[in-house]
Amino acid sequence: MMISQSIKEYLKSLPYWEKMVGSQFVAGIALIFEQAGERFAQRCERAMQESRLSTAVSRPSILAEAEDRGYVGRKSSPSTGLARVTNKSSAFISAPVGKPLISESGIPYIFLDSVDLSAGSSVDVKAAQLELVATETIVESDKAYYEVLLSKEDSRLAHRVDVFVKLPNSSGYVRWDKSYMFRNANELSTVYTETYKPTEQLGIRFGNGKDGMKPPVGSSIRLEVWKTQGVTSLLSGEQLSFVDDELNEATECFTLTPVVGGLPAEETEEIRLGALYSTQYDNQVVWRDDYIHFIRQNIGGLDFLNVWGEQQQEDQDGQPNLANNRTIFISAYDKERSLPEVEAEILALVKELPMLNRRYKFVQPAMQPIPITFTGEVPRTISINDADAVLRTAIEQRYGLGKLPATNSFFESRVDILEKDLWVLVDGLGKFSDFDLEITGLGEIRKLEDYRYIDLATSTITITHEKA
Repeated sequence: MMISQSIKEYLKSLPYWEKMVGSQFVAGIALIFEQAGERFAQRCERAMQESRLSTAVSRPSILAEAEDRGYVGRKSSPSTGLARVTNKSSAFISAPVGKPLISESGIPYIFLDSVDLSAGSSVDVKAAQLELVATETIVESDKAYYEVLLSKEDSRLAHRVDVFVKLPNSSGYVRWDKSYMFRNANELSTVYTETYKPTEQLGIRFGNGKDGMKPPVGSSIRLEVWKTQGVTSLLSGEQLSFVDDELNEATECFTLTPVVGGLPAEETEEIRLGALYSTQYDNQVVWRDDYIHFIRQNIGGLDFLNVWGEQQQEDQDGQPNLANNRTIFISAYDKERSLPEVEAEILALVKELPMLNRRYKFVQPAMQPIPITFTGEVPRTISINDADAVLRTAIEQRYGLGKLPATNSFFESRVDILEKDLWVLVDGLGKFSDFDLEITGLGEIRKLEDYRYIDLATSTITITHEKA
């Protein structure tokens, strides 16, 4: 029953109001209350929608739900490349890792290796678009789950945060380890966990004295924040300058390769999906598929990634091999970065896992370009060049290099190029009155490290107008 009708029925039971039921005055009052009630119900439904991670629309609501699950989205990744430093002076020069540099456009960079140069010598060093800033906080209250929040600007640009704590009467800072929700921590564990607030602030949270040590009053907390702008580009041959005037005068530095490959932080929808499944994965690499999730969560931009164990490797080899015992095999590809860079980053990540009975081996991906042969007819009202461009764009976006994922799940069959799917794709373009296609090479057995994609450069595409 509508609200206005309920109000009228109620007024009929009141002696003073019953004679006015049916008047414009009562109808107006009933309508006002009905509109207010419906608006209130809509507000309640909208608030209820924001209270669930799967239906929330507002970014603060999604971030709040993610925080409840202990989920922190993937941070921005820096562009990287090689630079050459030359010592122009007659003295020995040394610069530690993290020494700040700046490009001609004012973007900050650092070297990821130390620079030690004798007079007149040169060295090639890996450079990254990073800037190191540090903040220090004194613990002033005895508080469980003590938190230190970064500023919104530092949180937006953060690539990594290193946490150091100096206890009262101690001689210096000691690095603490990151933990997921203080798992397996006790009152002596020097661990912390990261949290991301709905206010767009990255926070460092310490334990309560039982699950993780609680920094005593008077402790000094030092946060070293590695900031990056994410997607930036610096061409080869560009000049880099040290911020330190003394080093700048004695050296000369130019990029050897483009400094590229940076990635932005996770977007809102990625955070929602990551938080939905964070309870399942929660940084415990136990199941085989967890490796894929864990690596993608920490390293963005991988065009190909597959992970398998000794059983799968021996099934492929056709015989057992003791060298495969306790080995996790990882194969990956990123078209924006060199293979040694990808290998080093992945192995450095997985070797930090607390898995003492595992060994990790990186397997070079085997690129398998698949050519197609396509012949098709289009109506005379359609340009052949337009049809060719539409066809190539659709195939490239779906099956081109870097477009087709390696796997859905370790337990599922890997995503592959299927001829029937390609037929459906071409037919859905609505350009061709008739066509035929053939894919070469799909019949071969696909190895675990194979990365298949359609290579239009070696494909044959013939399009003509239909006959009159």
